[in-house]
Amino acid sequence: MRYWRRLSCSPTALLLAGAVSALLPASAFANYPPEIPPPDEHRARIVQGTSQLGPGIIYSNTHNYGLITIKVDVHNNYLGDFTKYQWVYTVHNLTFDPVPATSNGFSGFELALPVFVPDIANVTAPDGIPPWLINCCSGQPVEWDLPNFNDTVGGGTMPGQVEAYSFSTLPRLITASTGWFHTWEFGVQTDIIYYPAGDGPEVPDLISEPNQELCCTKDALGIYTCQALPAGQCTAVGGTVVANCNQCPPITKTEKHSWGKVKHIYR
Repeated sequence: MRYWRRLSCSPTALLLAGAVSALLPASAFANYPPEIPPPDEHRARIVQGTSQLGPGIIYSNTHNYGLITIKVDVHNNYLGDFTKYQWVYTVHNLTFDPVPATSNGFSGFELALPVFVPDIANVTAPDGIPPWLINCCSGQPVEWDLPNFNDTVGGGTMPGQVEAYSFSTLPRLITASTGWFHTWEFGVQTDIIYYPAGDGPEVPDLISEPNQELCCTKDALGIYTCQALPAGQCTAVGGTVVANCNQCPPITKTEKHSWGKVKHIYR
């Protein structure tokens, strides 16, 4: 993991912040955002995830970054609106508060999506908005910040706390973030930690066209196929939505027994 401490002011970063930057001191934008390569538009879809999903959840995965964990749940609707997906990030702060009494725990959360699209909406933070600032500082969506001059020290997601962050989009394919998280001290972003390469929280793929989903279906022989369908059609044809076609189960094994063995089984 890479850690960044006190930094000096950058006028370029101030311009990226837009109108919301008036709420923040110039020092808050020092060398921010961190320099990271843009996501590869030909990157492979992520293959992690679990099969034990709750109602309405089409994808789930938990990332352990040592200091914190982030559980990602992708819902196939937003408050009953099936024309949208809801992306929920449940952060469990294990030990992240670099300088207790001056830092603000987990209080900077960046997903570093490559572009803004108009269907990113309904952004929520644990304490509501305000005091959290949304997309204030890096110039990349989706970003949550809680500068500790806006709230008491300790107002972020502190060690031992579990809090959720979320937003909605059109139904979109799933890929991985290239972002970071950090704390705030004295109104300045510090201790910036990148997600490990290839292990960022899952996010909507904003490069591919929206309103589609990858679907695994099984034929009469137990063979799975994967195809892109219009969003919402996978369930209608009895399939399973996946983030990657590699998540489709393998061919179902067929066992044949002699009549003598069958009679032995049922004795």
